[in-house]
Amino acid sequence: MTIYYGGMGVGEGFNPATSYTVSTSTPEYPGAPLAVGTHLHGSDGSTWVFCVAGGSITANDAVLVTTNSSWTVQAMTSTLAKGKLGQRAGIAGATATSGQYLWVQTAGYNSSVNAVTGATAFTVLHSSATAGRLTATAVGGTSAAVTGIVILATAASNTAAAFITGAAIGADD
Repeated sequence: MTIYYGGMGVGEGFNPATSYTVSTSTPEYPGAPLAVGTHLHGSDGSTWVFCVAGGSITANDAVLVTTNSSWTVQAMTSTLAKGKLGQRAGIAGATATSGQYLWVQTAGYNSSVNAVTGATAFTVLHSSATAGRLTATAVGGTSAAVTGIVILATAASNTAAAFITGAAIGADD
């Protein structure tokens, strides 16, 4: 069982598969439950950061931080990734819509990253035209490399196990 550490009790009850909706009519979440940018570290080597969705995101999508000051993330596409060398990336822990809060994995093992079926293991990954889905195929002038995410087996049914470490956008293809 993984134990999460974040200080001040933040790791207790941590569930990366949960998104949070701020609602003035729901007393449980009148505001974000944590500050965006809060990091948690797991005893399994995983690292998670608390973010806000800037659009529709599906659990296990590759996401890109589009606004650094507010930790706003969006499902990665070639259009979003192109020209963003060094911009932080990760894998969404939950499905979320614009304005909802969610956890994004930035390090560690993930058993089900969204990747194009047939994407080969241990190759450089790239952004794709499909939101949130990584590919092993570079499209010159269109896509961007994604560093720090390596799939560990050829992707089947649009998912693959992966290891994540310091995920970021690489050079344009």
